[in-house]
Amino acid sequence: VQSSLDQRRFEQLDIPASKISVCGNIKFDQPVNRPDRQFIKEICNKLGISETSKVLLAGSTHQGEETILLHAYRSLKKKISGLQLVIAPRNPERCKKIAKSFESSGIDAVFFSSLSRGIDKEAVVLIDSIGKLSALYNICDVAFIGGSMVPCGGHNPLEPAAFSKPILFGPDMSDFLEISQMLLDHGGAFKVTSEEDLEEKLVRLFIDKDQCLDMGDKSQAVFLGNSGAVQRILNMMEQTQIV
Repeated sequence: VQSSLDQRRFEQLDIPASKISVCGNIKFDQPVNRPDRQFIKEICNKLGISETSKVLLAGSTHQGEETILLHAYRSLKKKISGLQLVIAPRNPERCKKIAKSFESSGIDAVFFSSLSRGIDKEAVVLIDSIGKLSALYNICDVAFIGGSMVPCGGHNPLEPAAFSKPILFGPDMSDFLEISQMLLDHGGAFKVTSEEDLEEKLVRLFIDKDQCLDMGDKSQAVFLGNSGAVQRILNMMEQTQIV
């Protein structure tokens, strides 16, 4: 099983403790697909990212979260110079609807697929295709995990942790309960409970570069320090002659 919590749950089902092994979470063994420098340069040029840019990437967002991010972004633009918001909806097909919602609120939204070089400094970028999120986590300054400000269970926070990024997520990380708690306990993540809380944490991170870097280092330490579950599972299978 993944954790001691899982072990207790199986024991409550009358599974003998001697037949349960805590091996950890195989998600910590996911490969870190670091894009090459040229690819990163192309993405930065496409987004107009410079040394003074401060990039907030919201990954795998669900309906309702984009509105929260929009309100926070409009307020943060007045306080944080060079702020850029990039949103990667869990379902890219929602991008057109999100763009209309943003534009009706006075904020331009552009599709990543249509960018050639640079964007208007006020525009929000919507990732309208799959396969870009990992590379974008590599170049962002702060990562927000979608599916957490609405009751959807959250998404994998280890992707930005692998790239040493400070992580924010909402109150519902029930699908990644142990991982999110580890990140919180080690100081690599903030849990935000409201739009105001999200804005306050983002201001803190974007203004205090040292804290931003420190949280990123701590999130990566969680990722690197908990690998090995796959090998432990294989060893256990060999010992019990399952294979």
